[in-house]
Amino acid sequence: MNYGFANFNVAKIFAITDPRNINSKQVLSKLGFVFKETFDYKGDPTDWYELKKTTWENKNLNC
Repeated sequence: MNYGFANFNVAKIFAITDPRNINSKQVLSKLGFVFKETFDYKGDPTDWYELKKTTWENKNLNC
């Protein structure tokens, strides 16, 4: 995440995962990603997550 935010100067990083993949959802949550919605991707349900740069910075300041 640090690399993406620092080198590409993006305000958000997005991730997707299979809604049934509980482990991936837990990892994303621990990193600070927030669930946004479930959408259809090529006929499969897919969960969409978002991590804002400010959330990531605040999370790392508190570690």
